[in-house]
Amino acid sequence: MTPSWFSVLFLACTPVGTGDTAGTGTGSSLGTATDAVFVSASAQGSSPTEIDLQGEVTGQGRACVSAGTRQSCATVSGAFSLYLAGLLPDTAYDLSLSLGGVEVWTGSASTLVSQGAFSVLFDRDHGEQAGNADWVIDDDYPDPDPSSPGSETAWNGAYSSFGYDLWSTGRYTVASTSGELSQDALSGVDVLVLPEPNTPLSAAEQAAVVAFVAAGGGLFYISDHDGADRDGDGHTAVDIGQSLLAAVGCLTTIDATNVDQYQADNINPDAGDPVVGGSFGPVAELGFFAAATLSVTGDSSTASSAVVGLVWRNGYDQAAIELLAARERVGAGRVVIIGDSSPADDGTAAYGNQVYDSWHDQNNAAFFLNATAWLAGDPGS
Repeated sequence: MTPSWFSVLFLACTPVGTGDTAGTGTGSSLGTATDAVFVSASAQGSSPTEIDLQGEVTGQGRACVSAGTRQSCATVSGAFSLYLAGLLPDTAYDLSLSLGGVEVWTGSASTLVSQGAFSVLFDRDHGEQAGNADWVIDDDYPDPDPSSPGSETAWNGAYSSFGYDLWSTGRYTVASTSGELSQDALSGVDVLVLPEPNTPLSAAEQAAVVAFVAAGGGLFYISDHDGADRDGDGHTAVDIGQSLLAAVGCLTTIDATNVDQYQADNINPDAGDPVVGGSFGPVAELGFFAAATLSVTGDSSTASSAVVGLVWRNGYDQAAIELLAARERVGAGRVVIIGDSSPADDGTAAYGNQVYDSWHDQNNAAFFLNATAWLAGDPGS
């Protein structure tokens, strides 16, 4: 995020003594103090939790800058700086500067985006590269290489654009697993992405994911259609997901189905929904190429408060069946489930894998990015 400077042109200031106002911007001069003469002020976010107000006075006086309940004061003369600390990242604040208890300036500034504030871990150790699949963000792991890619093609994997588009915001770090899922592996992670696992999680791994969600983590479960047994072990992302989601406590389950919906536009109409109307763009249509449907089970009154349907098959009521994507709160945690791995496929993969670019079609990218932001609790989402 580029720091945004806010400085002010003061035309109504009547100084006690001499001095000219300076600057342009959004603030306004409201008066002067008797022990110092206000000249000018400007403010910018200096870190994800701090705002720096720079000002100038003639003489000497006590200056205080405030933002809500936060305040910083000092005796100042000439050019000075005051820092407000303990603020929220990527947040706009209304500011007030006083001299000797008299408000002389108001303005606004935003804290910076916290670089890598949210950690997203992509699983790659449960058959995500079996058969024609290549659902990884890069061949290098746990950290993709290069660490500062110049474009989405710098990483090699059919989910490389997914990872790159998160990383390029500056708000996310992305990495891949390098072994079993465990409490240690999930420590410090905000979102775990399971992109069409073909190998079942062990009991210990499943328990680690359950604990992760219970502690407030975000789980993005990406399924595929029934019968998509890419490694021939008798398991697919459908039955693996059914077991895991039930253990997590989800009311949403994955159906053993195989449907196509190339232009799925039966979308939740709530423009304020964080997934279909999030900061990465609105979602009006998705493309599903052999997907599993979802159903909501359990008590309907409980389900209605915990589960939010996002996409349904065209021609069906927006009810508890025939869903293609949904989000759900489970205790302190959050879960997003989608019935197809294809919409996140960017068409780049290891040699010999048959993949197709769906990431750049329709609103597929916006859906996956918005979903991840909601799972992470990203306030910028």
